[in-house]
Amino acid sequence: MARLFFVRVLLGAGSSSWLHHRTKYFLACQAEPASLRYAGLLLVEKAMQQDDVVIDTTPEPRRVDAIGGWLWIIGAFSLYRRSWLQWTAMSALFFILAFALSALPLVSIAATIVTPVLVAGMMDAADRCHRGESFQVLDLFNGFKRNTRELLLVGAFYLVAWLAFFMILMLMVELLGLKSQLIVLSQEALSAKNTPAQSPSSALVWFGLFAFIGGLLVSSIYFFAPALVMLRGMRAVEAMKLSYVAFWRNFLPILVFSIAFVALTILASIPLFLGFIVLIPLALLAPYAAYVGIFE
Repeated sequence: MARLFFVRVLLGAGSSSWLHHRTKYFLACQAEPASLRYAGLLLVEKAMQQDDVVIDTTPEPRRVDAIGGWLWIIGAFSLYRRSWLQWTAMSALFFILAFALSALPLVSIAATIVTPVLVAGMMDAADRCHRGESFQVLDLFNGFKRNTRELLLVGAFYLVAWLAFFMILMLMVELLGLKSQLIVLSQEALSAKNTPAQSPSSALVWFGLFAFIGGLLVSSIYFFAPALVMLRGMRAVEAMKLSYVAFWRNFLPILVFSIAFVALTILASIPLFLGFIVLIPLALLAPYAAYVGIFE
C-alpha cells in the first residue's frame, strides 16, 4: 500500500506580514519508505532555496488505541524473529557495556549520557531490519557515527532532569518529615518476620504518588527521543519535547505495554530466567515498534 508524506510550506505572498502568507501542501506518494523520505527531503531542499520560506517538517505523533501497547510487543517480536541471533548478540553487547560503564565509580554518571547513543544504534538497526535491509551487531555503535552530539545532549538533559527530580524528592522528605517513615518501611520490606506492617501516613501516600507521576514525566521526555534524533535527524530539545507529547498522547497504550511487559517478565523468570534471552531484546526493540506505530 502506498504511503503518504506531507510537507507544509508557508510561502510569502510579497508582504512582510505573516498574515498574508499562503499555505501550500506538497504530496509525495511512494511505496518504499526510503524513497518516500528521499522524495520528501527533495521537496524540502527545493523549497528552502526560495526566499521567505518557512518549512514545517516536524512529525505529528498520532494517537493509537490502548491495544497498540500489546501490538508494539508483537512488532518487536516480529523484528526479533527475523534475525534472532544478531538481536541476541547485540542486546548482550548493549548490557555488557551498560553494566561496565555503571560499575566504574567515576564513569557511572557518564553511562546515562552515553546510553542514548547506544539506544540510537539499536533504533537504526531496527529500522534497517524493518525495511528489509541487512544489519550487523556492530551497528550498535552507529550513534557514534551520526547525530552523536545531539544524542549526547539527550543523555545530558535526561541526567539533569533526574538529578533535579531527586533533589526535589529529598527536599520534600526533609520538609514533610518522612525520613523516619521511609526507614521503617524499608526495614519492614527487608525483614523476614511476618509482623503486621505499619500503615503509611497520608503525607507518605501523597509523596509516593508525586514520585510516581514525576518519574513518568521525566521518563516521557526520553522515551522516543533517541529514535527521533537518530531516524529523523531532530535536535535534542525538539526531540525531547516531541517525545513528551507522544508519550502523554498515548499514555493508555504505554500503560498496557507496561502491564503486559511486567507479566512477560514474570513468565520469563520462571524457567531459570532463561526467558530473558528473548525478553531483553524485546525490551530494546519495543521502543522502535512504538515509534513506528506513532510516527510512521
